[in-house]
Amino acid sequence: KVGATSSTKMVEIKNVGAATLTVNKPTPSAPYATSLIAGFTLAPNNSEFIPLTFTPGATGQFQQLLTITSNDPGSPAVSVGLDGFGVASAADIRTPILPFGEGVVNGPGNALNLTVYNVGNADFDITPTIGGTSPEVYSISPSVLTVPVNGSADFSVTFAPTEAGAADATLSFTTDEGVPSPPVRTVSLTGTGVSPAIVTASELPFNERHVNTDAQLKLQVSNTGTGTLKITQISKGGADPAAFSFTPATLDVPAGESRELTVTFTPTTEEELEATLTLTTNDADDPIFPVALSGTGIRPIIGVASPLEFGERHVGL
Repeated sequence: KVGATSSTKMVEIKNVGAATLTVNKPTPSAPYATSLIAGFTLAPNNSEFIPLTFTPGATGQFQQLLTITSNDPGSPAVSVGLDGFGVASAADIRTPILPFGEGVVNGPGNALNLTVYNVGNADFDITPTIGGTSPEVYSISPSVLTVPVNGSADFSVTFAPTEAGAADATLSFTTDEGVPSPPVRTVSLTGTGVSPAIVTASELPFNERHVNTDAQLKLQVSNTGTGTLKITQISKGGADPAAFSFTPATLDVPAGESRELTVTFTPTTEEELEATLTLTTNDADDPIFPVALSGTGIRPIIGVASPLEFGERHVGL
């Protein structure tokens, strides 16, 4: 990559003659270099290596002939072709702000993906750093992301507030060239810590209801905390869940407000029926809130006394 030094390549020099070979230190031109300090001598059948590195200062192909001189009378100078290509990586992040919205204090955390695109002509590694006013409530993985040419890869950023209120931070990036990589600058992270609190009845008794008829009750769900209370899942369990149904499937309850869940009881047998309605919430203290449901199916049966004796009565009277 431009500005980066390649791994070291070795040119092997071998003495295939019968006398000592003296090799002078070669002097490659930039962007090639050698760490060889001085020339060397080789006894017959011995070999030595000349280390070479490539550090391009611009994009494009760099070719040159490295001349190696020695006391070989037949070939006092030999040339080795050097060929390298300078490439530039270009990291592109198209999301200047990553808004997390509300995050529950001491909750599991909210995660969002941040996509990094490679619009250059070389793979690169990119490393994030979190700074700003509240970096401690944000985390990011992986710690280093490799993005292929003409491809993209995702960071996962998590917001996990520990107290209520706004919490902002800044993501900055460097690539494996060791310098900020335009057009990447920074990404702003925004979020607000909230503490929703669910308040609702722990049981909903239907008492006696006629068999094969519907009876409905309203379950009022209130939010006495801050931020939106989210009922993300409602499920039925217990002994007789088929006798009960509910709507809607989820609820969002703003702070200081209430919403209703309609529960329907439809007994099909003459017996006492029970079930449990389980509310999955974003309340850190009550993430799972059970509501006991109960009711008894009854069937009215008319009873008539027979016969009904009037005895003798005068006609017309």
